[in-house]
Amino acid sequence: MKKVTFICSTYNDEELFDGWINDLINQTIFKDCEIIMVDCNSSQKEFELALPYKEKYPDNIKLIKLPVDKGLYNGWNYAIKYASGEYISNASMDDRRCTTYAEKLSNFLDSNKSCDVVYTDNYVTNKVNETFKNNSSDGKGYGDSHLLKLEFTVEHMLRANLPHVIPMWRKSIHQKTGVFLESYPSAADWEFWLRATMLGISMEYYPEILGLYCSNPDGLSSNPANDPWKLPDEQYIQKSYIEYYKKYVLTKENTNDSFFNWWKSRYWRTHKKGFFK
Repeated sequence: MKKVTFICSTYNDEELFDGWINDLINQTIFKDCEIIMVDCNSSQKEFELALPYKEKYPDNIKLIKLPVDKGLYNGWNYAIKYASGEYISNASMDDRRCTTYAEKLSNFLDSNKSCDVVYTDNYVTNKVNETFKNNSSDGKGYGDSHLLKLEFTVEHMLRANLPHVIPMWRKSIHQKTGVFLESYPSAADWEFWLRATMLGISMEYYPEILGLYCSNPDGLSSNPANDPWKLPDEQYIQKSYIEYYKKYVLTKENTNDSFFNWWKSRYWRTHKKGFFK
């Protein structure tokens, strides 16, 4: 069993591979980590590029190649199912983290048994293949750039996806929360963290910038051309959870049963895929 599992879905990310893999294998506790890379039927050579690393680090790298691309979160769900780590962190190919990321956040979770999810702020760049040490962020974090209050409260979570790009969480929470809704191409992580919030999963903000978020102009969630479908998804998720919050949380009627009865009644595109069976 490893301490931390990094999960990644990849699709036509060949130009990002070298920076991504080196970012992870240079983690100070890499020997206690595993990487699960899920190739979502990419037409490029990420899988072939990963094979020498798999041979060099057979106990630290798992590779999965899917016959059909079913999206980012389908890849994540596959990886979660096969993860051996006590803790999980998503590692998208265009984002980066400092070398002590895994060490610091896993130690935090080790020392704070009541905390299920820990997240940090991240520098922001719109240029691919920059590094945590050398980037064009001008020292600005995502919270500063978007005027967000990053400390965890339910109200803050209803305004923004606080865990954002590189949180770390206990694998065990999936027994209660299920997994990510595969039918939302870019917003399923916000829905998942809102779901976790309503189910009482504990989150804490780690007040140190440990990552670099690439707001890639061509990225799935950051390309303005995707707004016609992305924004309605986000608005539906936000509106739904605000309604639940007002009806059940503020009235102190929030229970696991009330939540799941409500959740299954909502028009999540394919809500049954959100849970292991």
